[in-house]
Amino acid sequence: MGTIQLRSKKQGIGFMKDEEGIVPKRFVTRAVKYSTIDINEIAQHCADDSGVSRATVKAAVKAILLQFEEMLLNGHIVKVGNLGSFRLATISKGVKDPTQVSVENIVRKHIIFTPSPELKHQILAVNLRMTVIV
Repeated sequence: MGTIQLRSKKQGIGFMKDEEGIVPKRFVTRAVKYSTIDINEIAQHCADDSGVSRATVKAAVKAILLQFEEMLLNGHIVKVGNLGSFRLATISKGVKDPTQVSVENIVRKHIIFTPSPELKHQILAVNLRMTVIV
């Protein structure tokens, strides 16, 4: 199982304002973000693990991502193995009269990711290690 490094940082906690309106500062702990992994690096790892060429893996991954995007944008819930599922969602203004319901009431479109039970279980098993205190 993996290990996530943590760091601590002093920051204001807005919801804890005192009587004078002063925001107290507290130390909070956050996971360290290492880097952003792109399709080229994922393709290289897959190629190394499978013995298939990087170009072949990259072409397959690109085709899968294209289908993923198309299915998602057409209203499908896209389940990605033991990672979880993605779905398109909307937020709209509420109206009292059902005859006033319309597309114009939509104020935001977004994507919701729901981790699978397997991924949730794996997250619980991840080791945490404090590395930096700022």
